[in-house]
Amino acid sequence: MKRKIWLAPWAATQWESLPAGLKTRVRAALELVAAGSGGGTPLTGPLSSLFLCTLEPGIDLIYRESGSLLEVLALYRPDAGSHAAEGGRVVGVVLAAGEGECRGLPLPLVPLGGQPLISHVARTLQAAGVDEVIVVLGYAAEAVKARVELADAAVVVNHRYRLGLASSLRCGLRLAGDAAAVLVTLADRPFLTPASVKKVLARYRQARPPVVLPVYRDRPGHPVLFDRSLLPALGRVRRGGREVVRRYQHQVAAVPVEDEGVVREIG
Repeated sequence: MKRKIWLAPWAATQWESLPAGLKTRVRAALELVAAGSGGGTPLTGPLSSLFLCTLEPGIDLIYRESGSLLEVLALYRPDAGSHAAEGGRVVGVVLAAGEGECRGLPLPLVPLGGQPLISHVARTLQAAGVDEVIVVLGYAAEAVKARVELADAAVVVNHRYRLGLASSLRCGLRLAGDAAAVLVTLADRPFLTPASVKKVLARYRQARPPVVLPVYRDRPGHPVLFDRSLLPALGRVRRGGREVVRRYQHQVAAVPVEDEGVVREIG
């Protein structure tokens, strides 16, 4: 039985970027897979319902069979990894607009090791090699700007921070410009280490998966990296980025880390 081919959003984005000649060859290979003439290798573990198939040297796809559908979840181009490494600008977005307080201070101003908490988070991303850091303030923004030196980061104030995390996320995305990916984290993760962030960045630059997140002892943490292809969806969330992570859960690259800081909050 020949299955109908369906491309998930990220796979469709990669498909549209293929040169015409290569697209013709990939289409022919896809049709063979859909007809059952070419099979993939089953992936093991939590991804056991998925298959990995090489269409031609350097072009891999991840798919699953769902009744009469061949669902293509990811399509990896030959030059995807090198493109990211050479020119893919990754922007870090630190969400620090909420009304949270600790020790009687707005969360960004809580001292940690003699420095305000927000400085720790921003500098961690910078030390890891993020190309640009955007800090989104809201509650007590003027007090934070007056007391914290953030000259190496772009600062934006979300005056509608009471509408929730999603409104702050949209403020940060507006400044991200033509970024290849956006790395999102929260201001209450000051124990995060540059080494963990570097692992997330390295995983992205290997093959440009749509979503990359660190996992500490089976617990997903921060920061979460989103490829440019998902930024429109990220800008439409109602509560936060986890909505996009759940929607594209079969395309998430989880990076195991031995760093409790990816899940540990200030408190």
